[in-house]
Amino acid sequence: MSSDKFKEADEETLRILLSLVGREKQYRFD
Repeated sequence: MSSDKFKEADEETLRILLSLVGREKQYRFD
């Protein structure tokens, strides 16, 4: 596994986590 692919996977994971956190915050503030 190259470092470039690892970086891409890490960025994708961060996007997913941030989207999930964003949804949780929306639900809490509703």
